[in-house]
Amino acid sequence: MTERPCLARRAFLLLLTLGVVEPAFKETLLSCAAVAAEPLRFSIAIKDRKVDENRKTLRVTQDAAVELIFTTDEAAELHLHGYDKVLTVTPAAPSELRLLATIAGRFPLEAHQFGGSAAADKGRRQAHVVLMYLEVYPR
Repeated sequence: MTERPCLARRAFLLLLTLGVVEPAFKETLLSCAAVAAEPLRFSIAIKDRKVDENRKTLRVTQDAAVELIFTTDEAAELHLHGYDKVLTVTPAAPSELRLLATIAGRFPLEAHQFGGSAAADKGRRQAHVVLMYLEVYPR
């Protein structure tokens, strides 16, 4: 972690204490400080429509910058519920999903339309498969 986020938080707390900054701006300023921090990076391989057991649940702290880097053996559309983030992944190259974990809770990451379409999924497994969970814990 760099010194910049720590200084941003200290400056914010000082300004808030002095009454210079409205409390309503707290979330915005803390988000800016978190964005300046080095993101938490997770590499996730999707193979045979599954992720490794050690990647089934990722745990982070609220306000963390998070980077999920996916590799896959089959095209799919990924959807992170709660944050409503959607990402298309293909075997051609790694795909990246970035977010600021501002909402605490447990959020499923589902794969939709493996193979690129619902028709390609027919006869295989369900079109919507929960691959993993992102757990965001309050500070």
